[in-house]
Amino acid sequence: DGDALERAGVGKGNVTFAYPANANHVFKEDARLLDEVLTAPGNDYNEVRTHLDPEALRTILGWLRQVFA
Repeated sequence: DGDALERAGVGKGNVTFAYPANANHVFKEDARLLDEVLTAPGNDYNEVRTHLDPEALRTILGWLRQVFA
């Protein structure tokens, strides 16, 4: 999906794409291997102990700082 979104974002302002290695599609940390995700995609999805992926959080905060600077 990233490729199509990147093409749609060409020439638009305030568009940044990042693909944190250990973040799922809602930016929660998920360090499982792809094979593990494919066999049990919903495991721990809404568990209280899940949190934003640190790299995703840094990217989001950096983008916000840039936009609102």
